[in-house]
Amino acid sequence: MTQNTWTAIIAAVIVVVAALLMWKGWNTRKKTQDGALGTLPTVPTTLGEPILEPLSGVYVGSTTAGHWQDRVVQEPLGFRSAGNLIAYPEGILLNLDGGQIWIPQTDLRAVRTDSRIANKVVPGKGILVFTWTAEGNGDPIDIDTGFRADEKDNYSAWTELKESK
Repeated sequence: MTQNTWTAIIAAVIVVVAALLMWKGWNTRKKTQDGALGTLPTVPTTLGEPILEPLSGVYVGSTTAGHWQDRVVQEPLGFRSAGNLIAYPEGILLNLDGGQIWIPQTDLRAVRTDSRIANKVVPGKGILVFTWTAEGNGDPIDIDTGFRADEKDNYSAWTELKESK
């Protein structure tokens, strides 16, 4: 075999091993977190009128509060997705390609902007982060949920949302 063939074989083995290790890490995290968050809140059947203009953008991910790299993998929190963000008097709704995330107003602790969450780093304070409490199994768990809007001009209205309640 030529040197190029050996190089290609070694590169392929490295890629396969790396992919297997990432898959194993994700599944281990999934098993560790399995059920830890309990049942996520469901969207109420009736909602009032939106109180802020909806934002379109990308759901970046969710982490345990204060730990920007400790990604939550429970569905639908675990995967980045395009979607939109809508504020109602009853809470915050994220409509995603892979499902919905509902954050009841009573569980919402804070809204801020940040530059990093769920292993994603952006310039400035380009991510809108909602800190909320999931019921958990046993003890409540604080979660940071990040959304990167296409238009970031309205972030101040969103961060004031929690202050006005």
